[in-house]
Amino acid sequence: MTQTTETPGARRGGPGASPGTVEATLAKGKLGTWMVAFFMVAALGPLLVNAGTMPLAYAATGITAVPGACVLVALVLSVFIVGYLAMSRYVENPGAFYAMIGRGLGRPAGVMAGWLALLAYGALQLSLFGFIGPQLAGFLHDNFGWNASWWACALAVWALVGILGLAEVNVSATFLGILSMAEIVIGFVLDAAGLVHPAAGGFHLGPFNPGRISWAGVGPIGAILTLCFVGIEQGPVYGPEAREAKRTVLRATIVSLVGAALIYVCAAWAMDVHYGPSVAQAAGTLGPEVYFGMGHGFAASTGHTLLLTGVIAAMLAYHNTETRYIYSAARARILPSVLGRVGRSGVPRVASLLQSLLGLGAIGAIQLFQWNPQNQWFYIASTFGGFVIMGLFAVTAVAVIVFFRREGSGEHVAVRLWLPVLAALLLAGMVGACAVNLPLLFGIGAGDPTIARLYWLIGVTAAIALAWSVFLRWRDPDAYGRLSGPAQSTLRGRPVGGGAA
Repeated sequence: MTQTTETPGARRGGPGASPGTVEATLAKGKLGTWMVAFFMVAALGPLLVNAGTMPLAYAATGITAVPGACVLVALVLSVFIVGYLAMSRYVENPGAFYAMIGRGLGRPAGVMAGWLALLAYGALQLSLFGFIGPQLAGFLHDNFGWNASWWACALAVWALVGILGLAEVNVSATFLGILSMAEIVIGFVLDAAGLVHPAAGGFHLGPFNPGRISWAGVGPIGAILTLCFVGIEQGPVYGPEAREAKRTVLRATIVSLVGAALIYVCAAWAMDVHYGPSVAQAAGTLGPEVYFGMGHGFAASTGHTLLLTGVIAAMLAYHNTETRYIYSAARARILPSVLGRVGRSGVPRVASLLQSLLGLGAIGAIQLFQWNPQNQWFYIASTFGGFVIMGLFAVTAVAVIVFFRREGSGEHVAVRLWLPVLAALLLAGMVGACAVNLPLLFGIGAGDPTIARLYWLIGVTAAIALAWSVFLRWRDPDAYGRLSGPAQSTLRGRPVGGGAA
């Protein structure tokens, strides 16, 4: 294994820091398996998915085999995770997509992946301001009679997330752990209430029958459910801050993927059993209440409250992920180096402040242009971010194949070739399903210009990133040569290379 040398200025991201000292600047050894898992589960937003996305899956598709479809999507993603985690052991970098794609498919591809990941995670985090503002305002009115504006509520949450984003990473993880466990517990209470009070058809396993899924419904249901799992890829982002990084990231990812699948399957199954053949109609009519309505009194009211705290947890999780991507990009000269500075707490301070500034800008833009915070901001921005992340999943699967093919390794052929090939094919199909069904996912008409504008945004971002990589290669060849981060292990007895040119 290659050793990392720490220059005098590198410990806290000072002038002497270089892209080769990523792990020396973050707060190393702060996170255990459960703490990393808490970041990932919080990013998934269990109650937001159960009460928001699952009813959408039923209402938009009319398919009653949503639980079985959840299992299939989880299996596809587990195939991807095997190669992804295997490569992460050789490429330890907070900018996971950027580093892996750069090592596998070349530095320009890595730079484009890094910029697109920044765009996607930023969209996911900023979208939630459009959800939490109106929901919190409604909660305060219904429970306390306060008439607060949505933007005032959004600003209060913005301040909380900004403060916690500057705290030590283990503090954030503890906060997320408490909120996530509360979400999960109340979710299972609501699931149990639905299962023990079945509709006329009684308790049954019919929702797991794949025969209920028509060919016409495969695309829409696959697109909706795939986006529910965005967040399980974040383990390697926290690798440099974890204890026994390789084992911690592996365990946390397995816990998150299995946990998410169990949470989603139970919620979808409970709704099907509780409402019977009319579940799709009920979901379309009641929306989130189709889930909370399975419980009564304390369980339902607690569920509504924890939905709000769960969204705040998701915002903090994405805030932390985005700041680490910004930090990694700055250390690699993809972004201005000032964004790579780290505070005494071991947190990317400047990157965190930038992300908070962007959040403030998002709230201001929604108010200035009089957009609907939920319909014209939350749904579109969150789905767009998830769509881009799914595309990066597919490209990363290809990068895994090329990386191990070129460098060789002691990994089993199934890990370095067979499963990544299968993952690349399946993920490409999922991305295609999302692309075809974007109007459905966005809640807009097929001819709406929003879709074309978002594709333009992806294309322009990738083009600027490519141009920047070409400029960097000409302007600073040494910095260009260090792109994709430091080698963290060896293959065939020699250090891992820096990736293709």
